[in-house]
Amino acid sequence: MKQKHKPKKMGRSYSYSPERPKNKKTPIADRAVWFGDRLGCAPGSSSLRRYLQAVKHAGSVPSGAEEQESALAEGTKLLGTVGFEKVLSNKGPIFIDPCGETLGYKKGRVPKNRPFTYIGAPMTISRLPGPSAFMFCFLDTSEHPQVDLDTMMLFRKSKHGYELVTTSIYLTNENIAIAKIYRPGEYQLVALPANSLLRLTVHALCWYYPWLRIEPRLVKATEKQGVPRLNERICQLIQCAPDFQVLFDKPNDFRELLGVEFPAGVGDISAGGNLCEECLDQIVDFQIDPKLTVIFPPPILLLCWWWWLYRCTRWYSVGPFQRDGFWGIGRITQVDVHPTDGNTLIAAAAGGGVWKTVTGGDYWYSLMMDEPSLTMGAVAIAPSNPTVYYAASGEDGGQWNPAWPGVGVYRSGGGGSTWKLLSSVNSTRFSAIVVDPTNENIVYVAGNSGLHKSVDGGAIWIQNPGANSLIDGQITDVVIAHDDPQRIYVGVRNDGVYRSLDGGATLMRLDGGTQLPSGGAIGWIKLAIGRAGVNGSDFLAVKAGANGSRIFTTTDGGDNWTEQAANVAAVSFDEWASIIAVDPSDEDTLYAGAAGTLKRSDDGGTTWVSIRDGVHADQQDFAFSTSSNRIYLTNDGGVYRSEDKGANWSFVSHNMRTTQLYDIDISQRNSNFLTGAAQDNGVYFRDGSKQWRHVDFGWDGTQIAIDPTDNDIIYYSGQNGITRSNITKSTDGGVTQINISGGGLSGGSPWVTIIKLDPTDPIVDPENNRKLFICGSNQLFVSTDGGSNFDIVEDGGGTPFTTPGTIQALEFAPGNPNILYSGTSSGALYRGINGGMQTSDWSRIDTAGSEADALFPNVPIAGIAVDASDEDHVWVVFTGSGVTPTARPDLVLNPLGISHIFKTEDGGTNWVDASGAIESLNLPDVPTSAVAIDNWNRNMIFVGTDVGVFKTTNGGITWNSYQTGLPRSPVVELKLNRAARKLVAGTMGRGIFERRI
Repeated sequence: MKQKHKPKKMGRSYSYSPERPKNKKTPIADRAVWFGDRLGCAPGSSSLRRYLQAVKHAGSVPSGAEEQESALAEGTKLLGTVGFEKVLSNKGPIFIDPCGETLGYKKGRVPKNRPFTYIGAPMTISRLPGPSAFMFCFLDTSEHPQVDLDTMMLFRKSKHGYELVTTSIYLTNENIAIAKIYRPGEYQLVALPANSLLRLTVHALCWYYPWLRIEPRLVKATEKQGVPRLNERICQLIQCAPDFQVLFDKPNDFRELLGVEFPAGVGDISAGGNLCEECLDQIVDFQIDPKLTVIFPPPILLLCWWWWLYRCTRWYSVGPFQRDGFWGIGRITQVDVHPTDGNTLIAAAAGGGVWKTVTGGDYWYSLMMDEPSLTMGAVAIAPSNPTVYYAASGEDGGQWNPAWPGVGVYRSGGGGSTWKLLSSVNSTRFSAIVVDPTNENIVYVAGNSGLHKSVDGGAIWIQNPGANSLIDGQITDVVIAHDDPQRIYVGVRNDGVYRSLDGGATLMRLDGGTQLPSGGAIGWIKLAIGRAGVNGSDFLAVKAGANGSRIFTTTDGGDNWTEQAANVAAVSFDEWASIIAVDPSDEDTLYAGAAGTLKRSDDGGTTWVSIRDGVHADQQDFAFSTSSNRIYLTNDGGVYRSEDKGANWSFVSHNMRTTQLYDIDISQRNSNFLTGAAQDNGVYFRDGSKQWRHVDFGWDGTQIAIDPTDNDIIYYSGQNGITRSNITKSTDGGVTQINISGGGLSGGSPWVTIIKLDPTDPIVDPENNRKLFICGSNQLFVSTDGGSNFDIVEDGGGTPFTTPGTIQALEFAPGNPNILYSGTSSGALYRGINGGMQTSDWSRIDTAGSEADALFPNVPIAGIAVDASDEDHVWVVFTGSGVTPTARPDLVLNPLGISHIFKTEDGGTNWVDASGAIESLNLPDVPTSAVAIDNWNRNMIFVGTDVGVFKTTNGGITWNSYQTGLPRSPVVELKLNRAARKLVAGTMGRGIFERRI
């Protein structure tokens, strides 16, 4: 047995220096400003207490009457285990194909034999191999171009008619229809048409679902009373929709499925024509005797009913989905591997919760949905009981990055199936978790306010000897000796590396003579510890110093240190991307990474070789499988796997939906066209066939806009767009790009550079005639030729129009593009007329004569929405927490004093606080970033916050939760396709979601 190390000095005191490096003017600092503004400027805006109150309130706000919890919830949860977790028995789940044959279960994969590729044909399951089973139907999307597979659901025919299998769903990324079934029978897949006119026809029928269930003989009886036969009315309506038969091989198939008989003289179903109001009116005017009995309808109509009742009251993930050629999908901060199964690991998504794979990364599934916060800084699996997981909510990256604070530490005792938020700690951001290798209940958590320890699984956190923890300060890392769990090493920013031999009861800073720096010279510290090498856990590696540029190693547990090659993986923002790792079986093999650097040393750190080929930038974490040849790497792109110590890498973030989005857009002409601007992953574009394309230009994508007339024309900005000449245009759907930064744009710009297109549609030659605005820091640039040339908005004498604070929101009035509204980071709001081309066109509308009378709180305006039919009807939302407005006698305030959203119906003359007038039905007190107005009901408004989406139907008097199916990831943007009635949400951690309204 190895002798325990004895420190040269013992004592319960420790040294901590609060000294921190000065904030440098760097692009990363600019990024920090944007996120800092989002989190709010009010005192206490990021307090844990206030946030938890908001989460509790958000969870208690009821949904509207139409928002009943879907029966699909169970199915969605079950389908979340398509990674084939063992959910039915100890032997694993039972899988059957559409023919009732049992499928093999091997390493979590279902063989794709007997694929079912025809929608509408019945499938007879004569037996089940158990009390329940998962049924898979592998689909070829090319065989169903006329069907919207996202609407597909499964029905079972019984003696009572058709029954919806509520646990059925279609997984877009996998092209799999899946359902959990409990009994044999005849099953049938049904999907709605992709053609918008056909879908409208079916939806029209759906509204009269009860009438369509009338028994035919009773319908016939009503003819004696002068009421036309119902099926004749149905046929007339169907006849007006063109090419309805495209859903089936033969037109008569639809007639049979619908269960109606076309009367003589009505004509063939393929007669063509347009959907006409006359036909709809005939249905509307049709009167039904309430005493008539009913029967079950055919599946196409029942599907439509369920679609409206269930699927249209839920959010669904629509991507971005990983495809060949993608080398980034979203940032993963940490990963941990099962101690005996190298294919099982969990990952912390920056804003997307905890994800798990049991297939070595080939397939992932989410373990978190409705937890108070999904912003993840660290995760760990307990080595002694690998069903116990810990996850720390809140990410510590120097606070100048797209990282949210969190709510504390979660624990799961069931392999991630459920989570419990543990008792609170003083930190809100975390960088590491280690669990005692012999006791699952002893855990250490590195937080921004101390090193937190619990010996009872998080029920109580030890506060001594520090005031709030074992050692107070910004803890950047912690590791534990594998052969002596009482020995831990701790990195304290701008202080030093500490060692404890008694589980943290006493700690001593390690100087190694003068070999290891301390104080401000050591900076941000990352640690790695050996396991089974020559020196076991006496071997440690430290990456620290200015920009994380120095690497030190010790072979005696920290008494003596050797500095290795300098500047191996240095980066000016080492708080964000700096890692060090040691091979668990060979301490001579070290790994180091930073932003654009990833290197390996095979001689203990003396020499290094690059192993970054094919790997995304900004390295976050390393983890080793049960075989040291296999390693996992996480970074701003996701998760990578190597089977040969980094010589070759595979991107294995398959089906992860963890993209952090600054902005999204949806085409008004075709709601299938979506775009998203992503943190450190450029932009993503989904075409009309719902296929995603990745446009990587080496930066964060920050703003994006689809041309209203031509979906293939896209404009997007990268970080510091004007400053870095990073404004881009594509005319072919993102295949190629044109830089348009050089046509008159100048000066500085914020991290997120606003792009706004004139919504006029159609226009001739939109590529060269589109009017658009680009926002500098506090100036406006306008182009009338699609971005080829820009002019600064000025007074005619060369003096630019400027605003107090950074311009963070700009919106055209959809119905009158000559009217615009603009908001700033200081809460100033402007209205532009005459197209906003000159300074004289803009006037401030949040003051009563002088800026001293500013109406709005001095926090950023994050979003503006203008009514599509009334340019004077405007809604404005604010970030921050505990936001209170400036006192104004003419302002109608809500009685709660928390003001996150205001509205005007007269172009800004009068304003009303619309955050809610009833305490239990008001908006939660968290940053509110997005707002959208329904184009059919001016009093129906949707807002996106850091804790979900909310809806009002009475103009802001009360608010309902609009969250069903949407993970609790911060919602930063909402866009509405007015024709399709489709609402799209962009999240900072879980990609894009959409739902019908």
